[in-house]
Amino acid sequence: MSGIDFIRQWRGLGHDTPILCLTARDGWQIKVQALNSGGDDYCVKPTNPEEIAARLHALVRRSKGHSRSVLECGGLSLDVASKSVMKDETQITLTHLEYRLLHLFMQRAGHTISSYEIIDQLYSSEKERDVNSLEVYIGRLRNKIGKQAINQTCVALIIPV
Repeated sequence: MSGIDFIRQWRGLGHDTPILCLTARDGWQIKVQALNSGGDDYCVKPTNPEEIAARLHALVRRSKGHSRSVLECGGLSLDVASKSVMKDETQITLTHLEYRLLHLFMQRAGHTISSYEIIDQLYSSEKERDVNSLEVYIGRLRNKIGKQAINQTCVALIIPV
């Protein structure tokens, strides 16, 4: 059985244990397939043992109920597999960055998140990183799902660093 088949079967049985995919296969397609099948992180060999340990620690921190396909909090439901968001059983349309922002908030519900930590998670390019644009996206997200929903759902505190 392939690793991807194993992940699908494991998730199909209802297990929400975090999964770190450790492999020599580094094509982006296989990474996407592994993550979409239920893997939580992907690491390509050869790698440093400290990196593997750090990734495992991060998985454990995030795994407090967040390995399942659907995250629920404060009247919101976010389905990671279909990338859909529902608020009180009503579909909410979000842009790609708004979705990723809400996903991050729901994964870290009740935790303090610095604005730079959010920016690191949202943006891959250095030139895109801007605290002001982050505030705009948070404002748009609040308009779409309600300010109270964000406060109840996700953000204990966003700290500029």
